[in-house]
Amino acid sequence: MKLLKSLIKRFLLSRNAVISRPPGQFEICELRLATLRRIGLRVTTAVDAGAADGEWAESFLRVFPEATVLCVEPRASCQGHLNALARRTQRLKVVPCLLGSTTGSCEFFEHGNQSSRLKNASGECFGEMVQYPLRRLDDVIMADGMSWPDFLKLDLQGAELDCLAGAPLALEHAQAVLLEVSFIPLYAEMPLCADVVAFMNDKGFRLYDIVGLLRRPLDTALAQGDFLFIRTTSAVAANPRWDEVAAWS
Repeated sequence: MKLLKSLIKRFLLSRNAVISRPPGQFEICELRLATLRRIGLRVTTAVDAGAADGEWAESFLRVFPEATVLCVEPRASCQGHLNALARRTQRLKVVPCLLGSTTGSCEFFEHGNQSSRLKNASGECFGEMVQYPLRRLDDVIMADGMSWPDFLKLDLQGAELDCLAGAPLALEHAQAVLLEVSFIPLYAEMPLCADVVAFMNDKGFRLYDIVGLLRRPLDTALAQGDFLFIRTTSAVAANPRWDEVAAWS
């Protein structure tokens, strides 16, 4: 059933159609990445931070099959699948650690599919607390010997900006950055939408697209989104036209 749903979803997306429940909840990342490739985005290397079981990396490689993707994921339960995927594709590298602005060891909370370095919204520990190594993304990239990435994807459950604070060189070289952004403080002291957009603007990126939106079941309020930022100097983001015929363009 899951495969059938995936095939139907991809068929509809190929025709620019999305069915969502509740209305306004969607995930169209692969479709939008394909559009970016068509209009000129080139990716040799990418980082998938918070790679989970590698589903996003697989999707990314369908659009950029020549790219190499560095998958960073701390959870022991994900390593088997990620390493099997790396062996199968030969385009993935896997590093098991947390990412942040410093190095050392860090507490990490795991409860089913929910996990984060941050405590819950009430400031309390949740689930099982484990310790994982904490590294700076710049250090991980240099230790691996890979070239600086053209594309960064961070899905770190509230730790995205702390990770970028430890990745000034990676951010300097990146042309596009995909971040999970929250509208509701799901974890204690996590940055919200306005904080993330302001941070990225300060680093020379503008919000280019929203490729996914998630609503919470409680009241269908917007909870999270996948925000795609493009470097302001990128040729991909430079065209100001509305369409081919608009007089004011």
